[in-house]
Amino acid sequence: MLYSYNPIERIETRVDLSIDSMKETDSFKEAYRKEYVEAFYDLYNSEYGKVGYAPVAVAGRNMNTLIPLSSESNDLSKEAIAAQQSILLKAIMGEISMNEFKQQTSDLVKKYQSVTDEFNQKLPEFKTKFGVK
Repeated sequence: MLYSYNPIERIETRVDLSIDSMKETDSFKEAYRKEYVEAFYDLYNSEYGKVGYAPVAVAGRNMNTLIPLSSESNDLSKEAIAAQQSILLKAIMGEISMNEFKQQTSDLVKKYQSVTDEFNQKLPEFKTKFGVK
């Protein structure tokens, strides 16, 4: 998602870092950068630049914040995100086994299924409104 997680500044920085890390000559890198940037902006201006909302207004927001959910689902969503992060960190730090991780994530999905259901119910309307296929 170009506007949600990747504002233009972040994309430009990632492209620069990626190209700079190439094991190529400086002249090759500059030629590649020029070609890549031109192609990117052609696509950006032809497709993403025509989206019916201001990118600055939604930069850094995820799809969940663009599709209005009930206040109960919003609260549950925040709770679920915190629980997901906790389970993931426990697994990374070795506090739980992979089997425990799988079980806890499965339980989490079941517990917060109502949020997913509401989101999926409202998604088609959002896609139609913004011309997303």
